[in-house]
Amino acid sequence: MTQILILLIFTFCIGESSDSTITDLYEDENLKVEIISFSKANIIDRNWLSLSFLNKSNDTIEIKDFSYRTEYDTLSFELGETRKNSLGQGNKFDIFPVFEAKRNPSKYDAFIKPKENIVGYRSVSNYASVLLGYGNETNLNIHSKIIAKCKYILNGKEIEFETESPEFKFIWSRVNREYLPNRFIETCDSIYLRGNYWIISSLAKDTSVTNQIPESTFVKLITQRVEDSFSTRRDIIAAFVKHYKTNNAVNEFYINELQKPNTIIFRDLDYYWHSSLLEPLTKSFKQNNKNHYQYLKLLDKHHDLWEDNSKLKTELYDQIKEYAYQVLVSNKNLSSNNKSGWQSWINQLKMTHSNEAEEYFKTFFKNDLPLFEEKNNPLKFYSNAPPYYPASRACDAALEAFIYSKYGDVTTIYTKKLNELVSKGKLKKSTSNKRYLIRNADLLNKEKMQTIRNELLKDYR
Repeated sequence: MTQILILLIFTFCIGESSDSTITDLYEDENLKVEIISFSKANIIDRNWLSLSFLNKSNDTIEIKDFSYRTEYDTLSFELGETRKNSLGQGNKFDIFPVFEAKRNPSKYDAFIKPKENIVGYRSVSNYASVLLGYGNETNLNIHSKIIAKCKYILNGKEIEFETESPEFKFIWSRVNREYLPNRFIETCDSIYLRGNYWIISSLAKDTSVTNQIPESTFVKLITQRVEDSFSTRRDIIAAFVKHYKTNNAVNEFYINELQKPNTIIFRDLDYYWHSSLLEPLTKSFKQNNKNHYQYLKLLDKHHDLWEDNSKLKTELYDQIKEYAYQVLVSNKNLSSNNKSGWQSWINQLKMTHSNEAEEYFKTFFKNDLPLFEEKNNPLKFYSNAPPYYPASRACDAALEAFIYSKYGDVTTIYTKKLNELVSKGKLKKSTSNKRYLIRNADLLNKEKMQTIRNELLKDYR
């Protein structure tokens, strides 16, 4: 950690040493909002762009809502030909320091005490830095402005305003690339501070930056968590894995973390994995009656490690069935009242890849209970719609769960059956796929999918 602190101090000192420019954004008798910007900056600088809020009154101000967006061009806005490129946007949670380390910032409020001046810079500055980038070989002259909306309360009175700043200018300078690894490290070391994600995400993808970072430093950044137990380190981990694959200390860290009720760990493990984690993961799943989906999703991702372990599959099945017995009903008890919960839980049950689950799904293969009203278009309302027409009957949903459990890839099975039916003259393929681009128009056709599913239901009964 000493090494990281030294790098942090070092990095703080090597950004552009620059004068600041103050631009008025808004002012009334109670509140003054200003933009503070360096006249010259680059991605190494942490606070080159800030918003300052001064409470001029003798009473506390509560900021109920605040939002901003920043625009820029390399030409003056006065020319009237600007492209209005984005330099980022955000709300009060991105601006006020009180929210920076909060897991659920909406549970907290932003107050400005009488005569107090609060400056927020981390999200504003880092977001803009990432959008401007660090690939410029020469200095860029940037013309910018900020548009903002605010609602604040003073002495029980609600005051709202919308405002647009005058143009302010700065130079976006060429960066010395040898300083970028240190910028990455010091930002990762305070990942829990809201707004640092922008820098981490950008630099983590640059192998010319991350390949200069020692394995031991990566391990510290992944395992030494101070107060930010709820911060995912996915970008750090992805960069680490790219260069170093695995590490025993990291393995031990996640083995220990799997014993705790910290769901962020599952998001980390979407990017990092070692076979030694399988046993503690399954043990933790058996002892935990919550977060079934997170456990199963991770186990499912590494199904190749336990695909021949029928004992584990049965144990996973039994635990899910026991926990969700009220919704994982029998075929005769499935109804319009419980179909939603049933469909949700069979999507978890299928990840056990067990024979028991597959036999359970087959009991619904003759159940035509509608899962949604025909007047609704499921392709329109599904936020994560599959590349085929969604299951419209209970038997369709059970079929998909069965296929996934047994074969893993539902789309491949559907496509194979489509081609088989086309070759037999039972279906005709669409002549154009332009409407759906990379998606298969035939699999998105309701009538064709009904035919495909009916044939598969007969095959698997």
